[in-house]
Amino acid sequence: MNLNQRRLLPLILSLFPFLCFGAEEEDSPPPPLPISIESDSVTLDKQHGISRYLGGVLLEQGEISFRSDELLIEQREGEVTEVVASGSPVTFERKSAPRLYAKAQKLHYAATEGVITLTGDALLQQGGDRFEGEKIRYYIQNNRIEASSGTPSQSQERSRVRVTLQPRPEKGSGVP
Repeated sequence: MNLNQRRLLPLILSLFPFLCFGAEEEDSPPPPLPISIESDSVTLDKQHGISRYLGGVLLEQGEISFRSDELLIEQREGEVTEVVASGSPVTFERKSAPRLYAKAQKLHYAATEGVITLTGDALLQQGGDRFEGEKIRYYIQNNRIEASSGTPSQSQERSRVRVTLQPRPEKGSGVP
């Protein structure tokens, strides 16, 4: 693992803590796994703490895959402060249980605030639970999700937020 990948590992682990939304497991962090990033080009500006990956960006780490057209990572004093990904669409998938899938036209992660925002035809799905809207905002510290619809244009009706929640078996019911 090279120096830039070692610096990205905390990003990946901190970028997607919402991956455990609704998980039944303990909060122990996964062991570090190698990170693989492919793109058509990369620009690393160490002086300004900016890494920009362009064109068919594919980031993989274990059971996690992330795709975008562009990925911008900003760091200050070695700590990730902001991540912006755009694409048509940006997708994120965790293949292990509980399976998680997210997509949007843009993903913004503000590390200092602990907020992940998906905008533009946003979708967040874990198992059978599904959130859809123009914007989905996830507050990491208090495990809170906000979804909102877009504003109507002259030619379109206002879109609506859609939420599907699957019933959970009652504890002690004997149903797995």
